[in-house]
Amino acid sequence: MGSLIRDILIFIMAPFLVTFFLFAYLFSYIFPRSKYFYLFEYEGIGIPGNSKYLFFLIISKLIKTKKRRFILITNDKRKFKFLKNKGINIVYTYSPKGLLYTLSSKWHILYLSPGIKGSILGFLTGGANILQIWHGIPMKKIGYRTTERLKEYSNVELFLIKIGFFWWAGNNIFRKKLKVISPSKFLSKIFTSAFNISQSDVIIAEYPRNIILTNRSFYNFMMKYRPLEEIRIYKKLKRLKRRDNIKLFLYVPTYRNKEREINLNFYELNKILKELNGFLIVKMHWKNYRLQSNMDRIIFIDPNIDMQFILPLVDILITDYSSVFFDFLILDRPIIFYPYDISNYKINRGLYFNYENFVPGPIAYTKNELYKIIRNYISNKKDKYKSHRRKILNLVSYYKGDISGIKPILRSLKLLN
Repeated sequence: MGSLIRDILIFIMAPFLVTFFLFAYLFSYIFPRSKYFYLFEYEGIGIPGNSKYLFFLIISKLIKTKKRRFILITNDKRKFKFLKNKGINIVYTYSPKGLLYTLSSKWHILYLSPGIKGSILGFLTGGANILQIWHGIPMKKIGYRTTERLKEYSNVELFLIKIGFFWWAGNNIFRKKLKVISPSKFLSKIFTSAFNISQSDVIIAEYPRNIILTNRSFYNFMMKYRPLEEIRIYKKLKRLKRRDNIKLFLYVPTYRNKEREINLNFYELNKILKELNGFLIVKMHWKNYRLQSNMDRIIFIDPNIDMQFILPLVDILITDYSSVFFDFLILDRPIIFYPYDISNYKINRGLYFNYENFVPGPIAYTKNELYKIIRNYISNKKDKYKSHRRKILNLVSYYKGDISGIKPILRSLKLLN
């Protein structure tokens, strides 16, 4: 009944919404923009945003750039207040300053698709140069190549999407000023099809978030701007790592449509980890998260926490289709794959690669298979997938976390001399 009322209200408001978005977009096209203003999207959700890391790389002065006005923008009030108190030039999306900078900045640096709820409002991007750094190398299909997200909308909402701002602007105007970052030539075909752009609009460069995996100076610089909760987790994990022979696992399952339970018994796993002297960190996708209490050997962390700073502390990663495994390849450490629902996932979402042949690590399809692989890694300490990891890393990452991989991005933004 509630969804029916919502659909009726949306249908009634549809002409007003479409008119507003269209007017706002056209207005943003004629509003004067400064080529010296750079607006960086800062996440309000649990994704390590590449645009945020690029902003901090620039202000860290680890790479020399031209002097310009760099502004961070977020729709998260907590993060806005926290960084504002740290002296960072940040604005809140829905504030007068946020709206003004969105309209007046010539350069918009994104890590998500612009929308009504994003930090950078999509209907105010007219006339801006868009650099899409995205939020990870995709294994699951994205953008124009997936229809899964459309299943979440009602018929009325789909009607609005098709006739509204996104359909019109996204297909006819927005993409003409769009540049997209790809970490390798091999992956560029994925991004051209996902964003419906030409090869000339793809820039081969390193994801800024990966620089903290290889550059200690930048890692330390970023720690100054970590929220207290992230600092507490970091210190806790550092204490664990000081113990003898401790193996630290990180489990990061990807987003699943309308699913909050995963096929794993944490009580069973806790017993195994206690027996084998291991610890597990669990970071659920923010859309599938539900509050759980920590156990002796399992730590559940807030899904809104940026996990990038945790990766250097992790010995073994466990994941399914998440892009985190591509980042983790840079550290050259073991990865366990647990795609317990792969048959349905292939049908509903789709994958870019032949999963079984592509992933550089053992695959577990059931809980018991996962427990067995965890036991083998802790007790045998054999790493049979090292060469396979190197092969995949060479395929998907040209710069492999090196800071020089940021220069192509800065050149595209006209920030290098």
